[in-house]
Amino acid sequence: MDVQVDEETGRFVFESVKVLPQSLYDPLRAQTAHHIKWILNCAYPEGLPDYFGTPFYIGKDSRLVLSPHVISGLVSGHVYQLACGSIFPDSDSDSWSGSHSGVLTQLASKWSLYPMEQASTASQSEPGNALGDAAAVTGCNSTGTPVTEQSLSQTLPFKLTSHVALIESLIWARCMQLSPISRVVSQTKRLFSEECPEEFTTGIEEMLPYDIEDALLFWINHCLICLKKRHPNAQALQELMELFDIVEACDGLVIAAVMSLFSPQTLPVSMTFIVP
Repeated sequence: MDVQVDEETGRFVFESVKVLPQSLYDPLRAQTAHHIKWILNCAYPEGLPDYFGTPFYIGKDSRLVLSPHVISGLVSGHVYQLACGSIFPDSDSDSWSGSHSGVLTQLASKWSLYPMEQASTASQSEPGNALGDAAAVTGCNSTGTPVTEQSLSQTLPFKLTSHVALIESLIWARCMQLSPISRVVSQTKRLFSEECPEEFTTGIEEMLPYDIEDALLFWINHCLICLKKRHPNAQALQELMELFDIVEACDGLVIAAVMSLFSPQTLPVSMTFIVP
């Protein structure tokens, strides 16, 4: 899926949406591939050096296998240093140095983010192994084992779950930088006042989010209200309940609904809700 930003309205425009059959979709493998691709794109905005080759591929056992150059860049911390210098250009470049310790320190001190990983039963005995069906769920500020400089520097076995957790924390930090809570609230109010003017009241002030995850839920729930208002006869849409945890959006249905709100030509509501 390609996402562009309309310069006049500032809204997202979604292009070339491809729907993968559910039987072929592995959410954990997809999360890993996305995180690795994201950090590499941040580190090398002009494109990966030729010597990287293919950064990862799907192995015979349906696992995502990273190339030796990608593993080396992650383990040494070089990829993270380049990426952080690119996505946080206003910060002191020296603050991201010192291998992984600088990244972990900045995440904790500046954004109060602490990468965590849960124990995985997936085999990590080979350096190129990646997540399979029994992979760990990783995140930031969740329960589990804290990601450390030692786990990030480990090569035998390569601790992919630690790197995925660190990258996810960097994604959250980037979200917090680009969309502070005040901006999320401002844009949500603007959307709600345009789409549902008769329902827009100062009562929205009583539901203000307290952190970036709550702000995301705040925005998504108001987007759903607006979409339901726009399509009152779409029964499946009307049955969507308010989200109380970001995990509830993991099946992709809610995100697809939000996309339908902002780009109905690309992803109409009729494509969003598939009835068996």
